[in-house]
Amino acid sequence: MDILELKQGVSACFIKNSRFKSRLFTVRFLLPCDKQTVTENAMAAHLISERCEKYPEPEKLRRELKKLCGADIGVSFEKSGDNQLITFSLRALSDRYGINGEPCFTDALDILYNLIFLQGASEEFGISDVERTRRAWSDKLDGDLNDKRIYAKSKAENIMYGDEGYGIPRLGYRESMEKADGKTLYNAYRRLLENAMIRLTFVGEENPEEIFKKWGRAFPDTPRAEFKMSPVKEKLSEPKRVTERMDVTQGKLVMGFTTSKIGGDRETAPRVVFTDLFGGG
Repeated sequence: MDILELKQGVSACFIKNSRFKSRLFTVRFLLPCDKQTVTENAMAAHLISERCEKYPEPEKLRRELKKLCGADIGVSFEKSGDNQLITFSLRALSDRYGINGEPCFTDALDILYNLIFLQGASEEFGISDVERTRRAWSDKLDGDLNDKRIYAKSKAENIMYGDEGYGIPRLGYRESMEKADGKTLYNAYRRLLENAMIRLTFVGEENPEEIFKKWGRAFPDTPRAEFKMSPVKEKLSEPKRVTERMDVTQGKLVMGFTTSKIGGDRETAPRVVFTDLFGGG
């Protein structure tokens, strides 16, 4: 595994692997998890994963990807420490296995490049794009609410850490979703490009040096976020009890433990085993 620093706050990772016929390329955006921006950042990422100037409609984008032997582009939303982690993933057949020599991975990578960098210069997303994204986001929020395991875990983190980064829901808040508009989502998109810490990753057997250089040049030369981790809280002198009642027929038990700051593998590994034993893996 080789890691290359492309510019301040933008790095790339090459994982050489010849076992697979497909290739994986990911673009990770890391920003402080802030209550005021978490929803808009994630919604903006979802929006641009479905359209750009060249492919203004999601259906047209999906047709283009299907032509490339079923190439797939997706976006996921997580938390890492007190940070928001947004990941765009491209999985596509290697160029050497394309039907009639079709460069499936190269063409799919160009599509991903268009989605991330070529969204137009209007500085505002259209009403139809915003409404489509709002509907999709409402479904995602409902999905997390209806998944008892996800909801219980998210609620426990919020009770333990409040408005600290780790206590903020990974998808944000419904009220922020309802207030989002074309301007605020476009500003969030620019925030991802200009302020987030970036990590590019390529898994395959070809040397991706030229790919990394092209993508590295495309990101603006701006000050970028750093990985954040809040200080460990002191133990509460008195127990804190929170009760929220819901009409459900099944329950999930979540146990959260705050530990000292984790260092290298020697300190981390035993705690990973511990959480696995309790079903948290």
